[in-house]
Amino acid sequence: MSAVDIESSGPQDLKDLENLKLGEKIETTGTSESSAAADVRNKPKPNSRRLPFDGPAISSTVPERPQLSEEEEAKYEETLAYVKSVRELPTSFVKKNKETAPLSELEKYFLSRECILRYLRATKWNVPEAKKRLEGSIVWRREYGTDTMTAEMIEPEVPHSYLIVVFDKY
Repeated sequence: MSAVDIESSGPQDLKDLENLKLGEKIETTGTSESSAAADVRNKPKPNSRRLPFDGPAISSTVPERPQLSEEEEAKYEETLAYVKSVRELPTSFVKKNKETAPLSELEKYFLSRECILRYLRATKWNVPEAKKRLEGSIVWRREYGTDTMTAEMIEPEVPHSYLIVVFDKY
C-alpha cells in the first residue's frame, strides 16, 4: 500500500476519529485509489459489523489445535507443570517490595494452553525464558491493575485511541 493509499483509506485527520461515535462507520474520500479497490470498498457487505462486537462472525470457525512435535510437547508439559506449581508471585517489580500474593482465578485463566504456547514460541521454545516472561507478565498485570480496570477508568482515553484488532497466527 502506498502512502497515498494509506492517507485516503481512513479519516483525514485525528478530529475525525475523536468525533466518531460508537457504531459509526468511517467514510473515506480518496481519489487516488484504483477503480477495483473502489468497487470492493463500495460493495455492500452482507454482515457488516458494528462496534463493539456482539460475538464472532457467522463465518468464524474455531481453528484446529496446532500439532506439536514430541520435543515441543515435552517443553509445553514442563512449562505447564511449572505454572501449576507456582503458588505466589510478587505484587510489583520493585526490588524492595517483598510482598507476594497467590494467583487469582483470573490469573490462572490467563495461563491457558494457548498463552503458554505463545510464550514458548516467542522464546523459540526456550523453557526458562518462557517461565521468566510468564511470571513477568503476571507481575506487570498486577502492578498496573489490568484485571481491575473498568470501562469508566478507560473511557477518558477512548477519543484519543485507535482500535487495533490482531489475530494470532495459531
